[in-house]
Amino acid sequence: MYKFGKAVSEFGKKVYKFADSEIPGKAIMYSILCYTIIMETLISQFHFPTEIRYFNDFLVLLLIPLILKDGVGDFFRKNGNQAVVISVLVFLCISLFTSLINVVSPLLVLWALRNTFRGVVFFFAASLYIKKEDLPKLFDILLVVQAVNLLLAIYQYAVLHRDRDDIGGIFGYSNAAVNLFNILITAYFFVCYLKKKEGFLKLVIACLSSVLMASLAEVKASFIFIVLISIVVILLTGFSVKKLLIVVGIICVLITGILLMEVLNPESAHHLKSLKAIIEYFTASYESGYRLPRLGSFSIIEKLFLNDSIFSKLFGIGFGNAETSKFSFLQSEFYLKYGDYNYRWFTHQWIFIEEGYIGFISYLSIFISMLICLVKNRKYDVDNYNIIVAICTVICCIAIIWYDAALKIDMQYLAYFSMAIGFVSLKNQNIVYLQHKLLRNGCKKAK
Repeated sequence: MYKFGKAVSEFGKKVYKFADSEIPGKAIMYSILCYTIIMETLISQFHFPTEIRYFNDFLVLLLIPLILKDGVGDFFRKNGNQAVVISVLVFLCISLFTSLINVVSPLLVLWALRNTFRGVVFFFAASLYIKKEDLPKLFDILLVVQAVNLLLAIYQYAVLHRDRDDIGGIFGYSNAAVNLFNILITAYFFVCYLKKKEGFLKLVIACLSSVLMASLAEVKASFIFIVLISIVVILLTGFSVKKLLIVVGIICVLITGILLMEVLNPESAHHLKSLKAIIEYFTASYESGYRLPRLGSFSIIEKLFLNDSIFSKLFGIGFGNAETSKFSFLQSEFYLKYGDYNYRWFTHQWIFIEEGYIGFISYLSIFISMLICLVKNRKYDVDNYNIIVAICTVICCIAIIWYDAALKIDMQYLAYFSMAIGFVSLKNQNIVYLQHKLLRNGCKKAK
């Protein structure tokens, strides 16, 4: 026992020594972002082993002591955004509580922590280390990435004869990240064009490439999310004739994309032709695919897996108890029995099974707190285009919880990056926020 305690103590000293070293958190954070973008191409096109996906896990572990040392909590508190940190901690406590009361294997709990919280750690690091002036250059690079992405998708379709879910462009032979990247690129360049930060040509490239990617990779949700982004941006920036013309142009691009999808995947295009067809798509289930529908699955899960127990409905079967992996020791008994229901294809089903209504609501509160903080702080940033972009992406990410498992898989780093850019813009607003708070408190006392 003494030796174990000594080993833990030595490990702790090494961690703190690392946190005080010259290795910059910013470099590690950008490494994760870049590696996330290219790693699937390394696997699919250059035949790297799939184990290279775990490299990001190592980098995330390096980030944890760095963001703690650099005061990530103080950063969010000084900007009045402590609700985000609190909601994450509440969800973490509830997750661990559900695993404790359901006696989940510690290994499965650790694996669940990895799957669920790695993106959150990255979100905190991105918010802390990215500078506002970095973003224009970064998004110019990402626009080039999107162009390469489209070229690779065309190659995969025309030369390799892949189709639908097997087309991911630079993200390999899976379209899991295509929707996230389309949302990020479209929202940024749409808002920046309206705010006169970027030119019209970049907006055209962003929208057209995103729609073409969505058509080739059969990502129907991208069409819906681009419409959603347009609505949110108009509501947040006000109406004008210029904006109306831009929206009309985007609609024309969307119609072109749907027509292309009708040629490539007529069955998929059908789901976008009417509101009724869209609802049918989101409430459908398939015996050979996902056996639980995107919408309305909770009541089915309650009967199938939770035995209509009040306790299980509230707390699920335990955080980690529905996990699986390519490693046999990280495969839960529940997954071995019910894995063919493919509940891990959707974030909401995965979390609800493990943590019930309490866990799912606390998870959802993380994104709602982000949204509230961004909307609240928009008035403190005169040049608030990045905040508006983040508001769009947070709203889309909330919807994605029901659409797929992007917020639980490797590509979640893209999602959390897209939300973090709004908090990056608040770095220099501490004084403005504190002045506003003091003034508001002074007015209350005067009354």
